[in-house]
Amino acid sequence: MKTFENIPNCYSVVNKIIKRTKSHNIWRNELGKTRVMLTSSKVQKIIYLCKLFWLVNHDECKMIPEDFAAWPHGPVIPQIYDNWFVYQDGDMCPCPNAKYELNEEEKLLINIMVDNTIDIPTWKLKNYICDSSGLWDYAYHQEDKVISKDEMKQYIRN
Repeated sequence: MKTFENIPNCYSVVNKIIKRTKSHNIWRNELGKTRVMLTSSKVQKIIYLCKLFWLVNHDECKMIPEDFAAWPHGPVIPQIYDNWFVYQDGDMCPCPNAKYELNEEEKLLINIMVDNTIDIPTWKLKNYICDSSGLWDYAYHQEDKVISKDEMKQYIRN
């Protein structure tokens, strides 16, 4: 069983993504539009984009300190994939013990990422992120398949 101390910081980011998506679904319901289903694959893509864009102007990413693994369908934080996602009536459930306290700038970035990706199919996000000339492709063809923070900083700043 997970204890409070060993829950990764990135779980707080996932909780914020879930919360923002639920807000979108409330608005959609009021407008008579189809609700958005949030999948673990889409969450991984949004987290990746959050970290990438955060590193444009920052040297560290405390909200997502974990490295990504370059898996066949895109960048993944294995702790999220392996340990957390629980579905309840097709919705993702937040992690009740997420410990990292997001600051206002982090919350704003997450909201912007969700708002701008909510209607983009996961496969399109994957194609964008997994471009054959990009960072994921490079890492995917390496032995360790790790996308480190330093590689992300170098990539986004070039």
